[in-house]
Amino acid sequence: MPAAIRIAVADQKRPSPGDRRDMVKLVVDQMLEHEPNPTRAMCHSIVRSIIRDSLKSFGDVGKKGDILGDGCLSLLQQIKTRVEYKNRQNVLARRRRERRPCNVAAERARVIARGPVDQYGCVRWCPEELPAGETEATLDEIKRQLCKMYSEEGMGGSERAEPLMEKTYVIQRRYLNSLPAPDIEGIKGEWPFLFSQRGLYSHFGLLTDISILMKLQEALNNKGSTVIRFCQELNRHPGVEDVLANYVPEVSDKAACILLLLMAYFKEPKNAIMLETDPCATVADVQRTMELPSTPCLIVQGDMMNPKAWMLCIDQVVVMGPHDHFVQGIAALFASYYAFNLQYPEHGSSTLEFIQRIPSVSQKVLIARFSYSLELYYRNDSWRDPFPNPVPGCNGLNPCPLSMFTEVVRDVVSENWDAECGFRTKLSSTGVITALAVAVGLLAVALLFNIVVAVRRRRPQYSRGV
Repeated sequence: MPAAIRIAVADQKRPSPGDRRDMVKLVVDQMLEHEPNPTRAMCHSIVRSIIRDSLKSFGDVGKKGDILGDGCLSLLQQIKTRVEYKNRQNVLARRRRERRPCNVAAERARVIARGPVDQYGCVRWCPEELPAGETEATLDEIKRQLCKMYSEEGMGGSERAEPLMEKTYVIQRRYLNSLPAPDIEGIKGEWPFLFSQRGLYSHFGLLTDISILMKLQEALNNKGSTVIRFCQELNRHPGVEDVLANYVPEVSDKAACILLLLMAYFKEPKNAIMLETDPCATVADVQRTMELPSTPCLIVQGDMMNPKAWMLCIDQVVVMGPHDHFVQGIAALFASYYAFNLQYPEHGSSTLEFIQRIPSVSQKVLIARFSYSLELYYRNDSWRDPFPNPVPGCNGLNPCPLSMFTEVVRDVVSENWDAECGFRTKLSSTGVITALAVAVGLLAVALLFNIVVAVRRRRPQYSRGV
């Protein structure tokens, strides 16, 4: 194990996210030496042994020391995800389970045979079965139609191209998964509509059965405030405090604020995922004047806390934008890693992994992890479990975050019990001590004065005779 992990375990402290990822990589490498594709049960067994020995360092523990579930979920997810990543090219080694389509994008994709699903999230990573009624020749013809459509209409034809892109998904994946991997310029030449928002979101939907834009918007609306409240309750975290100091709820973009907060919390540099440029900069200006990274990155036009527009660059090439609505940029950034088989950047992986997991985490679990909360139940039958009763004023959230509950009851909570109940004001402990000190001082002075008077009265009187 790395030295940082050994020190953290010895001190019963949590290692940094980077050290934890390094440990996960080492553990998975050792597992793969004995089993090509460990099942979830095997991974769970190993994680339980780690948590049993080092609960405070790796377990899912709340602020009060309470254990969430069996304490293994987050580490288990990391290890299983790493296993699937290592086996991504080895289709035969992967063992996956079937599940049903869960959204509209998936329902439209039923014409394409669905593969099994893994923890990495892909359900049609390398499909082989062609859509019903299609052949290799017809799909190639559709591809030529798409290229002609793009040459005539540009990205303006993306809406008409979307159903044709869905039909040719099989040969798109075959091309993207080929070795050596095609570069971005090559992909733009072969499949230009993959770099439209519609084309990229649709491709991600077929690949994972997840409507990425809808999921991110739901997570932002339902869980974004929880993340912001958690960051507001942190003590002495300079990076988070700097972001919150510039956050104005009525003006700032909530999605941009949350992304900046996550990067600050995980101590990751902003330029790992986002770069800032002039609000009036064009694609040509960005390409000419900025040093662009090889990994996907959002180019933010204007202030990062209130972006005017965004562009997406991949492999040092601006491939999308400028567009409005920053949450759509986050969706495009995230989808590009999956669509083009790219690895998260080392200095932005914690933030991206959090975004990857948060749509699947329930509001109740998220609140339990990030803040104190209150649940209200009503029991009217001793033979049955109590009925959950949402707290009025908490916007239907159950449990209700403690900060929200405090605001709800603020008007009926007394600020001065003694004054409202008519009690006499009591001296504070400091006042009592001061009064006693003064009294003792006066008594000492009086006693000293009496001793001096008594001594003077007893002094012998001498007289000289004449």
